[in-house]
Amino acid sequence: MTALYDDVIDTAEQARALARRLEQSPPRDEHGRGLRVRIERVAQVAAPGLRIRLCKICEDIAKQVVLDGDGEYRHIDAVVGSSVARWMTDKQWRGLFSAIGCRADMVPDPEHYGLIVLMESSKSLTDGQCRAAIAAAMAFGSQRGVRWTQPPQQE
Repeated sequence: MTALYDDVIDTAEQARALARRLEQSPPRDEHGRGLRVRIERVAQVAAPGLRIRLCKICEDIAKQVVLDGDGEYRHIDAVVGSSVARWMTDKQWRGLFSAIGCRADMVPDPEHYGLIVLMESSKSLTDGQCRAAIAAAMAFGSQRGVRWTQPPQQE
């Protein structure tokens, strides 16, 4: 089934106008049968520039911060000897800060291995959630001496 109308409606008046138009001329399929029309609210996702900025910040953190053997996040220069327990990828860092930005829920793992974070992709963050993720990532990295490839910007 093909969408007859797939656009963003910005005002209540535009929604009423669409409803009147559909009432006057109801949509039908190729066999003349009536079609169901659904109008739903769509969350506004973050601007591409914000998502790109979050990605760049997480790339910097991934190259410079590790989880050490004591369970602490440290700049790689502050880690002594072979106490590096884990490197995280930029995608994992992005997931961590996205979860902070959208205040994701956590539930116990059914297999009893810890907790599972319930959240959607960083691509679905709103502007406000993405800004919160960026602020958390910048503060986290700055506290650990991350050298940024792009200068920090004020929000």
